[in-house]
Amino acid sequence: MNQTPRIATTSEGGATQGAPASGPQTLDSRRPSRTTSLRRVLVLSPAHPSPQTECEFVCMEGDRDRRRLVEVGVVGASVSAIRDLRKRLGAIETLVVAPPEGCLIRARTVPAPVTPESLGLLSEGLLPPDVATYRRAAGVVDHPGGSTAILTAWHSGATWPWLAELNPEPMLVAPGACLVGLLHLAGLSTPAAVACLWRPNTPRASDAPPPTLLAAGLTTNFATRSIRLDLDEPDALAGAIRDVGGDLGNTLASELSAVTANLTRSGVVMDAQARGRLATRMEGWDQHAASAGGPASLLSKHALGLGAAALSLGPASLRSLCSLEHRSADERAGALERASAWLGVRKNAVRVAAAALSLAIVALFLAPLARLAALEPKAAALAAGEQARAEAVRRAALYKQLERDRWPMTKLMSDVSAAAPEGITLDFLRLSPEQGLALAGSARDDAVLAGFQTNLNKTGLFDNVKIDRSETSSSGVEFDLSARVASPHLFVKPIDDFAARPLVVRLYGEAAAVASPTSVRADEDEAGDADGDESESDPSQLSGASSAASSSNETAASTPTRTSAPSSGGTLAPLTDEQISAMDAGTATREWGARRRASRASGIDPAERARLESEVEKLNARMKAARSAPPGGSP
Repeated sequence: MNQTPRIATTSEGGATQGAPASGPQTLDSRRPSRTTSLRRVLVLSPAHPSPQTECEFVCMEGDRDRRRLVEVGVVGASVSAIRDLRKRLGAIETLVVAPPEGCLIRARTVPAPVTPESLGLLSEGLLPPDVATYRRAAGVVDHPGGSTAILTAWHSGATWPWLAELNPEPMLVAPGACLVGLLHLAGLSTPAAVACLWRPNTPRASDAPPPTLLAAGLTTNFATRSIRLDLDEPDALAGAIRDVGGDLGNTLASELSAVTANLTRSGVVMDAQARGRLATRMEGWDQHAASAGGPASLLSKHALGLGAAALSLGPASLRSLCSLEHRSADERAGALERASAWLGVRKNAVRVAAAALSLAIVALFLAPLARLAALEPKAAALAAGEQARAEAVRRAALYKQLERDRWPMTKLMSDVSAAAPEGITLDFLRLSPEQGLALAGSARDDAVLAGFQTNLNKTGLFDNVKIDRSETSSSGVEFDLSARVASPHLFVKPIDDFAARPLVVRLYGEAAAVASPTSVRADEDEAGDADGDESESDPSQLSGASSAASSSNETAASTPTRTSAPSSGGTLAPLTDEQISAMDAGTATREWGARRRASRASGIDPAERARLESEVEKLNARMKAARSAPPGGSP
């Protein structure tokens, strides 16, 4: 089977293998400008086939017409060290020089134009048939003598564990192809030659195989060699180099022998004219040559890396030589790619489709059963939840009904009390949802009673407020009042402000504002103790406010007065006109209340009742006179 070697068909600015990463920037390692077409390549030349050893590296950037040597040095042959180096340098492509002892290189002059098919035929005839396609590469060198096809193969040799762990996985370059790139970098002017003597590293010197000579030269045609030499034959090295470099062979052979005499691995020599052209065609050469100990030392250490970088930055016909792969595509493919390839086979795809169809049919019948099994527990939970919800709705309706039917009795009593002006005394109060509001009491005069009725209408709590009975006597106006409770929950703003004018002032005048409440209450209690208790419910004297007791359906309440009335058979001492005239408003009020209650007591002597009613009238007149008098003035 014809195995066509890899040959690039992309343009000079082909696809890259990654993006530059951040890292330290020096004069030699700062990144190429994003506005130019410069490409940066990192080439690794492992010294030993072991992950514990070090690698020599070369970093170069450029395009078709320009080359700049960025940095050369040594890095540890580990994945982390190489990743850090690649990130620091910002290389977009990474290449690795393959082991020389496992590589082959062939050169044949070919007529133009050179096609991939013709290169495939040459590869089939000149390279070993057991070399896999992914380990073959081919390219074309154009020189003054014509065109030469370069065929390389990597058929054996040690590999490096870190190759498979780098992402993207780097391509490999045959060492013989690196010498071709080095001559291309020097300008391919005749005559030119370069040679590399590679000594493999082995644990024991007695086990070391013969060294490998790599040589490339341009005389009338371009030629390459890759052979193993016996250095005990002095003419073997010169003859091999003379085959590719003509008359330069003897000179390069003597130089190479001198360079490699004290080395344990390899040495590289290049003719003086080609080496001089390298210095003029590559920026940074002189700087790095001075750091390495001279151009010859730099070339001996990094010639293969320099050549591989020159191939990668060269034309597409040479860049294709940098396409050897460490593993096959199947070995590099991931699980998804392997699965796709397996499904690409018609027989496998039909089997998978049949299995999927059978599974879908079975799932079609099993899905309702599974859904039913999953919904049954949920349905039971929904029934329980529905029952709980119905119970919650019923309970909420009951609470709403209770809230609507239950009256805030304390609030209603407070609102009635706040609507009562001065001079209203309530003897009876009843609040009932069936009968509404019913009041009984006395007022100082008809004007006060009319004001009380008006205030109750203003609250908005009641409607149909009417006075059922009104009887005028010498002690005031006795009345019965009724109303319908329209809005028991309505908020009512107090009609009178007792904070601005307290009840004590309203009852006893401005002089009582500074009196101690304790002393006033003591006086009232003392007057009550002296007068005794009533046998009936006591009326309440509320000046500006009335109080009442309530129950759930019907409430009757009375509030004890501030002065006590005599019990049955008890008498109050008579008051002379002089004593009444000398009383202040507070004293007159207490005496007026006590005698008014005493006059209403049952079983009292008619003469005594007449005396008490006369004193009540005189005390009422005295209260009015005392309250109308200016503060601090005489009555």
